Amino acid sequence: MIARLILGLFCLAGTAAVPAGTGWTHFVSTKYRFSAWYPPGWQPLAPGSQSLEIIDFPQSQRVTGTIIPEGGALIQAGPDALPGTVQDQINSELLHAGAVSAIIDQTLVTGLPYPDAPKTLRQVEYYENYGTQTDPVLQHITDFWCEVNGRVAGVTLFYWRGNKDAKMLEGLALDVARSLRVQK
Repeated sequence: MIARLILGLFCLAGTAAVPAGTGWTHFVSTKYRFSAWYPPGWQPLAPGSQSLEIIDFPQSQRVTGTIIPEGGALIQAGPDALPGTVQDQINSELLHAGAVSAIIDQTLVTGLPYPDAPKTLRQVEYYENYGTQTDPVLQHITDFWCEVNGRVAGVTLFYWRGNKDAKMLEGLALDVARSLRVQK
């Protein structure tokens, strides 16, 4: 756990949120007053939307009700529409998921010098069961919450437990969270 935290702090220490020339796409929402970058190969769930929801699989693989196929992932980003603190959002997410507690709950320092960028990110990971008690189907959820300019914002990553690309997906979601800019 300590090694992971030290590695996380080391990875966050740089000042650039997205490396230059990487092919990432810049998303801007004038309606919700935020922006973020997302990785190549990902596409908006609803093109033209003012909300950032991106997927790493073709639209043709979307399934009604559950949009994430096995091996796929979804990232959502932006300010939270509900009033409250970061802790209020975390409590609400855990309650909604039926999670007793988080499997990871830590604060990461970003080291970003921009006034509209998060100074810290609260990383919370948990599972949501879409199956039964005896036959669980677990979705892994990672939230990166922050408060910028008096507004609570977050980046959430969803994928199914057992996804072979979990580490890479977690890294991408963290990069999206570090790129988040929130206006007053």
